[in-house]
Amino acid sequence: MYHFSPVMKQVFVLLSVLLVLVSSCPDGELSCTSGECLPAGLICDLKTDCESGSDQEFCGLCDFEHHSCGWNDTSDRWRRQMANITSIPGVDHTSGSASGHVMHLDGKSASTAKLEYSVDKLSALGCQISFWYHMYENKSSSSSTSLKVTMVRDRDERDLLEISRTQTDGWENAIAFIGNQPGGYKLQFSYRRSFWDTKDIMLDDISFDYCGDGEVPAGSDQLSCDFEKDTCSWYHDYTASLLWERSDGKYNGPTGNGYYMWMSAKHSLNMSSAARLISFPRPAGQVICVSFFYHIFGNSIGSLKFIAKRSGEAETVVWMRSGTQGNKWRFADLTFESDKPIQFIIEAVVGGIQGSIAIDDITVSISETGSCPAERECTFQGSLCGLTPDPSASFAWSRITGTSQPANSSGPATDHTLGTELG
Repeated sequence: MYHFSPVMKQVFVLLSVLLVLVSSCPDGELSCTSGECLPAGLICDLKTDCESGSDQEFCGLCDFEHHSCGWNDTSDRWRRQMANITSIPGVDHTSGSASGHVMHLDGKSASTAKLEYSVDKLSALGCQISFWYHMYENKSSSSSTSLKVTMVRDRDERDLLEISRTQTDGWENAIAFIGNQPGGYKLQFSYRRSFWDTKDIMLDDISFDYCGDGEVPAGSDQLSCDFEKDTCSWYHDYTASLLWERSDGKYNGPTGNGYYMWMSAKHSLNMSSAARLISFPRPAGQVICVSFFYHIFGNSIGSLKFIAKRSGEAETVVWMRSGTQGNKWRFADLTFESDKPIQFIIEAVVGGIQGSIAIDDITVSISETGSCPAERECTFQGSLCGLTPDPSASFAWSRITGTSQPANSSGPATDHTLGTELG
């Protein structure tokens, strides 16, 4: 007689459900248990599209009432059990019921406990995982062990969240940021128990928030940022080859007081490698004023770009500086008007083997007068910087690009700022 492991049983259940769902809709679509038909590609995309939630039933979103929703216990330590397995709290978070189910780690279990879920698809810019947890110590202990949420990609492990508590007063909520991570990684809840530790841990109501295209987190308009506490509403682009680092200059980068965002060139990096910070789109029909400080210094350093992306259009470089700009902070002022939602991207390209690029004190505001302050360093990218043509002159200056100049013009095909025909 064959005996199947809990993992294999879950796979069989998942396959049987998917066969039923897919078979009742046109080719390439799935049938929600609530009756809708959706493209099959929406299964397990971390965003609930079926009214019933059946497209995400085995995809990590979980109240543990019926099964473990794709979470795999690789340590044989976690158990899906009724909440009354312990007297404290004695109820689950979902329904507040003693008969409700939770994922439980027994205080008597030894060694490291790991609970994993595999993510196969790209998530959106503001994606995060939210869950409820309960910790209870059966006896007085000075244990410093903690519950961790970790991202595991191949051999690389990165802690997203660490919770160090002796115990909680009832159920508590925690959130770990994921971002626009490409698929092919595992999310892992882990707990490494010390010898004297007798802590019971429960998990419930795991959800993924802002992981679908078009889902915008609250407070995503905080683009003015001095980086003293965090990156405000500037999000790392995890699809890029590098990440910006938040630094105070004590060990690297420009010296001074306070924090800034920084990227350095190294021999080990590909010269085309880039780090990007991205905003969520700002509404159409506004005049947006942007200013920031930048520092580009080194014998062999690449470029810093400010990029705009209007809805439905390709990215456009609107400002760029390449090569060393001296060992000092400089500033840039930009003006944007758009009849479409507009998104901003700050990109640093390695471009060399020695040097660094830094940004700080970004200010983004909406003009109430329809114009922005004159640019302190005029590149003519956003405006005439407060300059006005003299009506008594013999001829007038025109602000043009290489693509918009008259056919009979003898002017250069590219500008000096960007070195492109769009400058």
